Amino acid sequence: MKRAAFVLASLSLLLASSASAHPQEFGSVHAREIAPGRYAVRFEYSGTESEPRGASIVWPEACALEGSIERSDRAYVESQRMTVSCDRPGLAREATIDALPADVEIAVRIERLDGSIHAQLIDAGAPRFTLARSDDAVSGTLARFVVLGVEHIAIGLDHLAFVALLVLVVRRSAKPPRDATQLVRPLLLTLTAFTIGHAITLALSVLELVHVPVAPVEACIALSVLLLAAEVARAERSELADTLVFRHPAVVAGTFGLVHGLGFASALRDAGLSDSHLAWSLVGFHVGIELGQLVFVMIVLALLRLAVSMRSDARASIALAYLTGTAAVVWTLVRVTL
Repeated sequence: MKRAAFVLASLSLLLASSASAHPQEFGSVHAREIAPGRYAVRFEYSGTESEPRGASIVWPEACALEGSIERSDRAYVESQRMTVSCDRPGLAREATIDALPADVEIAVRIERLDGSIHAQLIDAGAPRFTLARSDDAVSGTLARFVVLGVEHIAIGLDHLAFVALLVLVVRRSAKPPRDATQLVRPLLLTLTAFTIGHAITLALSVLELVHVPVAPVEACIALSVLLLAAEVARAERSELADTLVFRHPAVVAGTFGLVHGLGFASALRDAGLSDSHLAWSLVGFHVGIELGQLVFVMIVLALLRLAVSMRSDARASIALAYLTGTAAVVWTLVRVTL
């Protein structure tokens, strides 16, 4: 069916180029793989009777044009020829046909080195296609967003500070306090609540069901770190841990997780979502965040264990609370004033 659509659309394009009447509004993208990840591309589309439409292919990141685009015009039709090279993530991401009018349909045909052919029909409602195979596109999208999730949590110092403080809160709440054998279950419960919280708002925001400006979200994330740091410092100095934060750390973590999820969503949108594999983009990004978060928690626990062996765990907790609290004050002031 897809191949037939391509043939019909291409035939219409040829008829449009030779007819003297108003042309049929069709076009074609023919991409032929000439080396692994390297494609010779021909893009043709019909214009009005007076001038071409001006549409062009916008290639994703990790794809690069080799040389310039060769353009040629004939009656009602503009032709563009180019060579594009993409690495594996680039193949999985979507190319977009920019400035495509609503009345133009584009037949896409992709021929690969192994002889396989992919054909589809696109229009202005969804003017996107990928050079990857359908199965490669899924795996490539998943892998790419897992890496992006790990990278984001690794450089997201505010998120890491919040997670480190959660570890201190749960550790201080353990009965008896700081007992490692009593730490595993409440820590898993608290981190799971945080995960569920940011997973909910991450999905809602990316799916455009929730719209919140980025600036106040980032300021609220910084304030959440400041609040938690103040609670930890006060508890360590007074040896009192009877506030809501210490009585119900999972509830607090889940609530603030909703705010942090909006921050993750902003980073995910900036990374460039794959519209055809939106669910896999979300899953991959979230898996990456959780993997990075898990590694970080293990590092924090290892450092705390070292502090216990040196009989300086209380001082280490207070130092971490003051360090993250000071950073949170700076983050808040910067984000409120920008």
